[in-house]
Amino acid sequence: MKTTLLALGMVMMNLTFGQSDAFQYMSKIDENYTEISSRMWDYTSTVAHSRSGKKIDEKRQELISSVRLAKINISRMGDFEGCTAYRDSVLSYLKLQEIVLTENYEKILDMEEIAEQSYDLMEAYLLAQSEAGKMMDAAADMLREEQQKFGDAHDIKILDDESKIGKKLQKAGEVYDYYNPIYLIFFKSYKQEAYMNVAIAENDINGIEQARKSLITTSEEGLTLIEEIKDFNGDLSLKTACVDILKFYKNEGETDAKVISDFYLKKETFEKIQAAFDNIKKKDRTQDDVNKVNKATEEYNKAVNEYNEVVKVTNKERSKNIDAWNNAVTKFLKTHISK
Repeated sequence: MKTTLLALGMVMMNLTFGQSDAFQYMSKIDENYTEISSRMWDYTSTVAHSRSGKKIDEKRQELISSVRLAKINISRMGDFEGCTAYRDSVLSYLKLQEIVLTENYEKILDMEEIAEQSYDLMEAYLLAQSEAGKMMDAAADMLREEQQKFGDAHDIKILDDESKIGKKLQKAGEVYDYYNPIYLIFFKSYKQEAYMNVAIAENDINGIEQARKSLITTSEEGLTLIEEIKDFNGDLSLKTACVDILKFYKNEGETDAKVISDFYLKKETFEKIQAAFDNIKKKDRTQDDVNKVNKATEEYNKAVNEYNEVVKVTNKERSKNIDAWNNAVTKFLKTHISK
């Protein structure tokens, strides 16, 4: 379960001490943030609580509309005492916000289409989201500096925003900063198991052996990395779910896949012995030849039974663990990103 969320550095402020023209000018600009922050929260909350791409995109489009409307409103404002620095810095910030929500978002969506193909692509996909957020954070910091300069120049005290929405947006960013590294730890072994299953489907003995050993390695590495991650505000559910599925992958590589690999080896051996036996004319077959093919048949039939049982149990356990992981992710996001 992955999510496409662009964390946009939000600039909000509380103005105190003043009824001057400068105060009114600054307040007029600040009014435009109210609608944007509301739409931004709608978008963020929908990403966390909905799996409907259509619904998520509707909220993104509403946010884009709010940003564009704010740009129009602010661009119509004149200078203040001959200076347009503050107004222009706000417009630059909004333009960048629009670019991130449109151009960057489309690029990230394109990356999402192929992210499942490999760990490196998934890592790049999540990194692109993070970089877009950092770009907006940097722009927001620059804008706050301009706000402070304007406030200092006109005796306006600016307080850090303590609004309900502001707190929610900050918390959502913290939630995804915690979730994404754990998701990558999970995904690395998840993808390695997928490679192994392809090798199994293709009866590729060397591929199975290489993939199962790599699965053991990625699972062990993941279990080491996850140990370094603390709880999230006392919530260990996501970490626990990741540990559980990594243990499943490790056991699958060490035990279940070994049985499957051995089955294909015995199958290959049986087929060679059977083919050699079939090529011997009946009158030329010795008791040793018969004993050899009978033994190979017996071992192969035993391997078939073991293989069928392991596949049945493993498929059941895989389904259970994947469901548990997805349910843990859903519950975690819904718990910590309230509507």
